[in-house]
Amino acid sequence: MKSNHLETDEAYDIWAKTYDDYDNPMIAMCEVAFSETCPTVDGLDVIEFGCGTGRNLVKFANGGAKTLVGLDFSAGMLQKAKELELANTRLLQHDIAQKAPLEDESGDLATFMLVLEHIEDLTLPLQESWRLLRPGGHLFIAEIHPYLALKGTAAHFEAEGVKYTMPTFSHDVSHYINGLCDAGFEINKVNEWRPSVKASEKSEKVKKHGNVPYLLSILCRKPSRVVAP
Repeated sequence: MKSNHLETDEAYDIWAKTYDDYDNPMIAMCEVAFSETCPTVDGLDVIEFGCGTGRNLVKFANGGAKTLVGLDFSAGMLQKAKELELANTRLLQHDIAQKAPLEDESGDLATFMLVLEHIEDLTLPLQESWRLLRPGGHLFIAEIHPYLALKGTAAHFEAEGVKYTMPTFSHDVSHYINGLCDAGFEINKVNEWRPSVKASEKSEKVKKHGNVPYLLSILCRKPSRVVAP
């Protein structure tokens, strides 16, 4: 099979055409992790970094979110999200290595799901999520577990006989924890997700790596009374 390594936005522009039809075990694990860690978004202003085709935005809207903001680097992914025509939703093209074009303290919940592997330095994205959240707001992160990342598991896909890869970076658990603490967050919960019945119902590939940690998730909170870090 031919292979092609592209910049992140270029790769996702191509992947957007088939992304929602692709059997991706990491997406299945993310859906389980989010639903079991953040049981409600009802009445919340939600900001999703790396919203892709909008599949999570649909779930947030159905869960009663008050407003939604979806940020993504890929124009192709955003076009798919725009086609959903979700109410009370803003969609913006944005590189997470840059400051987000949003007002301070404009969200109650921010999420990164399978996004931070595409950036080498976590500092700015974590600082930006802190800036955008209101005091008492939460940040949810779900990324490929360092155990798998160090063994070479990373974002990739196949299309028309070509395997596409893109820049990815492995982050240790300590990188996330220390970065969040430095940004000013309180850590509420850290989970390491292994294959489950719920996840296997969403993806046939969930158990292809065996019973090892697939996903790392972190739920943290911006303190109600904050002193800027």
